[in-house]
Amino acid sequence: MAAKPLAYQQATSLNAAKTTAVATGSAIPSGTVWATVQAEAQDVRYTLDGTTPTATVGTLLKAGQPATIFLMTELQVAKWIEATASAKLNFQFYKN
Repeated sequence: MAAKPLAYQQATSLNAAKTTAVATGSAIPSGTVWATVQAEAQDVRYTLDGTTPTATVGTLLKAGQPATIFLMTELQVAKWIEATASAKLNFQFYKN
């Protein structure tokens, strides 16, 4: 069965570390299996192990690069923060 787009959300206030739901301003859409995430305007850092990222610590998601795929289990534990002011994250959620 092919994946189907479920919802799009953008996170724009990433000056402090936030979970996916807090960053996007709403719960992860029900039925989400995976999502693509792309940094826009500025770089973003994230962690998946429960630690809190900072502007210099965490995995770097470079602005303008192709979207990265995250599974639902990763989206539920991810924490995001801008590496540089004015960063945005674009989330496209998918279901089966």
